Amino acid sequence: MPELREVFEMTTRNIEPDLHEWNEQERRQRRAARNRRIGVISLSAALAVAVALFVVNTSDLPDQGRETNEVAGQPATLPSEPGAYLFDLETQQATRVPGIASSDAVSPDGAMVAYEGTDPEGRDVIYVANVDGTNIRTLVAATAQDSFGAVQFSPDGSQIAYQIRPIGSVSNSNYVGDVFLVDVATGETTRLTHLKPVSSGLWFMGPTFSPDGQTVFFTRPTGNQSWGLWSVAASGGRPTLVLRDAIGSRLSPDGRTIVYFRSNPSPDNPFLGDMWLADADGTDARRLAARGDVFSARWSPDGTKISYTKEQGPEGAPLSIYVVDVTTGEISRVLENAHHWPEWVDDHTWIIGVA
Repeated sequence: MPELREVFEMTTRNIEPDLHEWNEQERRQRRAARNRRIGVISLSAALAVAVALFVVNTSDLPDQGRETNEVAGQPATLPSEPGAYLFDLETQQATRVPGIASSDAVSPDGAMVAYEGTDPEGRDVIYVANVDGTNIRTLVAATAQDSFGAVQFSPDGSQIAYQIRPIGSVSNSNYVGDVFLVDVATGETTRLTHLKPVSSGLWFMGPTFSPDGQTVFFTRPTGNQSWGLWSVAASGGRPTLVLRDAIGSRLSPDGRTIVYFRSNPSPDNPFLGDMWLADADGTDARRLAARGDVFSARWSPDGTKISYTKEQGPEGAPLSIYVVDVTTGEISRVLENAHHWPEWVDDHTWIIGVA
């Protein structure tokens, strides 16, 4: 086949080229052009696929905002008999704890539980017991004018932080109240805060300790349907605002991260919201993968997971309970048709009440 130089020479010298060779050259050129067009189309398609994959992959990341992760797992259902149950997250087996009606807090060593109840006189009482239901005793009883709420053990298990609402001393029964401490061994109580009276449709302050036991965190209204996370020294003092627009806050076991909810007003319940994380000083706020009308976050003892609760319908409907992996954002639905949120006994066990 003549090369281009030979064709040029044929043309300039008026030499007639071999017809067969000329046609073959044209066919090869057309084939080369066709291959170039196919290459361009293939490259464009490959780029389009790559872009599409990039978009899909980035949208599937736990992006601090959207519940993009597929919820895994087949949820279990608790027995219908009222009482407290130990629930094994690996086997999904529930074991009745005799003598205990419910559980609101578990000691850090997993040996004791604390829960609210009423005595024969109708007063609010905080009970403590061994996690197996033995050694139940009254720790502190409220006056007829007061109501308890939100108990939590200190890291060494020697104290319990709780909330008192003086429901009979003010005209508004939604008075939020103050934070108190009680010695688990002696029952001696200490008033930790002296807050200005404030009322809210939600009164749950949820006091919790820092990992070193030196600070108590609690939530309190800061405005119309707006709550904030506060801290106060466990020895007493002036509370300090840590984080605005935070409800149901809990500090991680290592003390580095706060999980909390930002209010997401809805007709059913204005206090359900999106789940967020922030550094312990309130900075670097980011929305966790699990979001929506959720509440009641609880860290696992090793700090790798958070359990949370979501109503299955309007306010008062049964609850679904989920676990989210803090690192990966992977979500599992563990329980359905529950009526209370769980407390972690260890990294694989909950204690949860059935009403």
